[in-house]
Amino acid sequence: MITGNNNYLEIKHFHPTGKPMPNGSHIQRGGYMQECRANKEAYELDKTVYGGENINTKYKGGVVTLPADITEERHDEMVDIVREVVMDVEDRLTIQRRFFEHLKINTQERVVAYSVSHSFRGRYIGVDGESYDGESFSVEVNGLGSKWLAIFAKTLAQKLQKTVLVKDLNSNKILLVDPMTKKDLDSKTQLMDLMAFRKGLIRIGEDSVNHILRHGRHGFIIIPAKLRNRNEVEDGNLLKQLKTSKYAYTPVYSGCKCQDEVIDDFEPYYIVYCHGKGIDNDYFDFNELCEFGLELVKKFKQDGFYVTKPTEATIYVDRDGGKDCFETPQQRFTADIQFESLYRSAGPSCYGDRVKRRQSGEVFI
Repeated sequence: MITGNNNYLEIKHFHPTGKPMPNGSHIQRGGYMQECRANKEAYELDKTVYGGENINTKYKGGVVTLPADITEERHDEMVDIVREVVMDVEDRLTIQRRFFEHLKINTQERVVAYSVSHSFRGRYIGVDGESYDGESFSVEVNGLGSKWLAIFAKTLAQKLQKTVLVKDLNSNKILLVDPMTKKDLDSKTQLMDLMAFRKGLIRIGEDSVNHILRHGRHGFIIIPAKLRNRNEVEDGNLLKQLKTSKYAYTPVYSGCKCQDEVIDDFEPYYIVYCHGKGIDNDYFDFNELCEFGLELVKKFKQDGFYVTKPTEATIYVDRDGGKDCFETPQQRFTADIQFESLYRSAGPSCYGDRVKRRQSGEVFI
């Protein structure tokens, strides 16, 4: 029997064949249940993951078993994928620890240890015909409660586009977990949006994107406004330089990673359009705009800036004039150039503020 909803399916009777409880005699049912119990205990846990200093009596984690059609030839690939999933889950846990303690979300869970092995020694055939057995890869992960173990499993299933078998050591339940739904994929975005809201920032929506693209239809550049270990006065001087130039601009914000590689801050960037202040049909020479951007990054000791020519893909230009297609230290920002995860500050506080900022060249979105 399988119970559950969405992409969680709890297996009540973990029989090797995947068959339900027979309708036969008491003896037949007893034998069936004995086989289910033996199959449920057919796990050999890695002592390096669950022994010694890694013992966690409160958050025990569990074992995620992959379908048997993922063969040994893909071992190195599986190790890399699991490492990515661990990093992703750790990122999300760290975000919650830092920004949601006031919601009393548990802050003690973390991936204490994990391994990729063949720890499942039983057999099971899922509802979709997927087979799990002793040849299957199993990922043992310690330090997670039931909720975060399920998130770990769903993330791994999403990477593989496969249904995975999970033994939850916290509840001693067996689950089938499908790949993430759109709602699951949006959850990390929701965390980022709440983080941004607490800093007075709002995600740029479709209307704002269209507004940016209309102003940038003759091309634009994107200049980083604040980098790590930079002087706040210099950052302010960069904005002053833009305000006194002939170009219109829009300030935006992008999530950035701190030293521990977790996105927990938002840094400003300026989209500088190839038209005049307040007049979006007063266009200038695009090469002249690029020269202006190069002048700014040299003056303020930035690494480089982004250039988007009309109808062409965005490229990165370093302060020496070298061009690159995102193979740069700032590669993390490239998704944001597609305007999928940029943020903006709140609008003007009053009419006078709006007029003043427009006169300085700011384009509101």
